[in-house]
Amino acid sequence: MTGVKGQVQARGVERRRAIVEAATELFARSGYHDTSLADIARTVGIARSAIAHHFGSKDQLLVTVLRAIDRRALAQIGSGDTPTTRDAFQRWADVARWCEGEGRAITLLSVRMETENVLGSDLARAHFAARDRSIHHLLVTMLRDGIRRNDLRADIDVEAKAAEMLAFGAGAAFTWLKDPDQVSLGDLHTGYFTGQYTLLSTS
Repeated sequence: MTGVKGQVQARGVERRRAIVEAATELFARSGYHDTSLADIARTVGIARSAIAHHFGSKDQLLVTVLRAIDRRALAQIGSGDTPTTRDAFQRWADVARWCEGEGRAITLLSVRMETENVLGSDLARAHFAARDRSIHHLLVTMLRDGIRRNDLRADIDVEAKAAEMLAFGAGAAFTWLKDPDQVSLGDLHTGYFTGQYTLLSTS
């Protein structure tokens, strides 16, 4: 019985993965609002009711897709050593280059989904708010570490400066979304964070 139960659970995990992959592809191609659960079910080769069984609703499926995207992006922010505060600032520009390079497809999808849903789905809005709080915390930690190392000025309002950096990132992403072949997300971040380090550093 244990073996049968394990097989059923494994099939459930695989089914969920297939649904999320199909939803990610279709949301990227057609947008969230123009993609139906029937479209996703058809792509996976299952009944629409199976999606409801695994995720409950289209909004919840969207949040699952967004969480998968954010895990990949946040892994880039958290990976790699930053032995100096200057390196920590540069890390954000490096992540932006990953987003427009290797992570281009999922980043474009994430920005597009935020644009479509930030004023719509309560679940999506809550997800984006929680994600922004996490990024704000990372930025506050970077700034406080810089002050502790005596690399950054002690008079910095770290909460306000982190909020400004977060707002810059959102604006840069939206600008890039409108014309990704002409606007470099990496260049925008490199210029901004280089300037911020010069402005805030003690040297």
